[in-house]
Amino acid sequence: MVSDKYYKGWDGKEYVYTFTGKFGLEIEGDFSGRKRWTDGKTASLTEKLGDFVHGLVEAAAATRRHAIAREAEHRRWEEEARRREEIQRDLRAVEDFKLKLLAEAAAFRESQLISAYLERVHEQLADDRNALAQPAKDWLDLAQRIASKVDPTTRRVERLKSGIASSSHGGGYFGDALK
Repeated sequence: MVSDKYYKGWDGKEYVYTFTGKFGLEIEGDFSGRKRWTDGKTASLTEKLGDFVHGLVEAAAATRRHAIAREAEHRRWEEEARRREEIQRDLRAVEDFKLKLLAEAAAFRESQLISAYLERVHEQLADDRNALAQPAKDWLDLAQRIASKVDPTTRRVERLKSGIASSSHGGGYFGDALK
């Protein structure tokens, strides 16, 4: 080893290689088994070529096995990611269904409130309804029509009976999300 004067402030080293006249062959890669053949005391590299070729074949087979294993693992990861995405999509669909169902329930509660209010007004009026002025009768008629339109159960029952599949009906759309 010789110090390099250019890099001496960095304590850099320069390596000097001397050739020995020995030959060597090396296989690089991620596999177990022999990777290096060189001239030795008992046999030269030319006598080891058969072993080298055999090692090369084994290295190629090992590399192929590793590649196949990596591909299988990659496919498994992709399948797991696809499955997770499917579950997330199902959970989002359940959440969407729940929000729509709660909105229908809130609309039903409001329709019940309106109906109860109108029923109470009708009870209070009882026999005096015929004596009401036309604007008052119009108000009562409009309120009654609104009460019947606001009730979501009528529309839901019609949809259920007709078998209309909508995103808010939820039958069979959630996969394993509700299991």
